[in-house]
Amino acid sequence: FAIVVNAWVTSSILFSTFNVYVYVNDNQVSTGTCGLITSYYKTSSLPLGLHTIKVEVSDFGNTASDYVTWTVNITESSYEMKTPVTAGATFIASAKDKSNQDENRDKWMGTDQDGNSIEVPLINFSWNDESGWVNDQLIISGNSYAEIPVKPLADNARYGFTLDIEFLTKPIGVEGALVLDLWDETNNCGIKITTEELIMQSKAGNRCDLYFEEDSIVSAMFIIDRNEGTAKIYLNGVMCEAFHLSDYEAGGIKYLEDFTVDKNIKLGGSGYCAIRNIRTYQVALTTDEIINNFISNKIVKSEQRDLVNFQKGEDL
Repeated sequence: FAIVVNAWVTSSILFSTFNVYVYVNDNQVSTGTCGLITSYYKTSSLPLGLHTIKVEVSDFGNTASDYVTWTVNITESSYEMKTPVTAGATFIASAKDKSNQDENRDKWMGTDQDGNSIEVPLINFSWNDESGWVNDQLIISGNSYAEIPVKPLADNARYGFTLDIEFLTKPIGVEGALVLDLWDETNNCGIKITTEELIMQSKAGNRCDLYFEEDSIVSAMFIIDRNEGTAKIYLNGVMCEAFHLSDYEAGGIKYLEDFTVDKNIKLGGSGYCAIRNIRTYQVALTTDEIINNFISNKIVKSEQRDLVNFQKGEDL
């Protein structure tokens, strides 16, 4: 809601700056100041039902004040939660609602586009606050690791490729400590994530690399788009790095820039990471699908809705 103060005269003194106090159900939830402009207060945490809102405004000397109250009724939103794209998926898994107290805590169950189960064993976990399922995340630290039995680059991404991961890392004082390993050491190509850098490189040496902020939640996508002829890295829904592929066709044969890595995806093993979601696709996701997946990472309805409104250019 908006707070508008036009002018306030007390004892022949014209005030232009005021104290503002906001109450919800008689509980003070905000204190601030406003001038002779329109100010705003926003909350998205009110539960369903009736609530009384009170806004009190006073001059800086608290010699005079006034207030207004009104009642709001919070009802269930008609917004439908977005879910990840499944078409073309070779592996989709989320850490949401997992717990160290689960009977099958040592396995991460994922699915492919057809709903077939894919089991990921979790190795060397301690199952405490710094290892295992904590706050909708899989924390991998020390020598713990997980190996996803999927080889998404074994066919050189002939029809396209997407790796989509949401995670958080912490500095451990070891440069190059790996969070995700899909890298061919012999040919020096593939994809890898360290505790501070995203890297994608072809056998020819063409490369995207991007540093990110440690100790913050990151949404990263690696895309090889054979139709568009590009390799790209997205960070938090925004394309940040790209290069053109050297693909060409001659004599009816299509020659593709080589990203072949004939190995499973390994998570952890040396760095600290907390993984929320990971998805792989045998296609390059479209722009709309990239935005959809980024928004679907938000598990709170109001956060999703705000991102959708922002994407549409609407006022939040």
